[in-house]
Amino acid sequence: GIEMVTFEAEPDTVQWQYFGHSTKSEKAMRIAVGFGVILLACLFWAIVFYSPYAYYVMTFNYENGREPGFIVGFAFSMIVVVGNAIMYEVCAQISDRVGFRFKDEREACYMVL
Repeated sequence: GIEMVTFEAEPDTVQWQYFGHSTKSEKAMRIAVGFGVILLACLFWAIVFYSPYAYYVMTFNYENGREPGFIVGFAFSMIVVVGNAIMYEVCAQISDRVGFRFKDEREACYMVL
């Protein structure tokens, strides 16, 4: 039969499309897979964005007190910005795909990731 249960949630936080489609174990598995995806995204960022910068800085000629210029510092800042943007989007996508019934639960997962 049908069972009525009271639940404290604002109507605009209900994500009706996720009701009846997944169990707690399926959600847990999606979160576990999400951690793997985050690891892969970090590796992607490190290899594609950070490694060329690190290689340049490591091979830079520091003789006579020379230091990399403004552009190198700015490039590093942009590498960090792009890396953060990638990770924010990856975490948002994972939180969306878990299938939480309420936006509050989704946001809590996003913050943990």
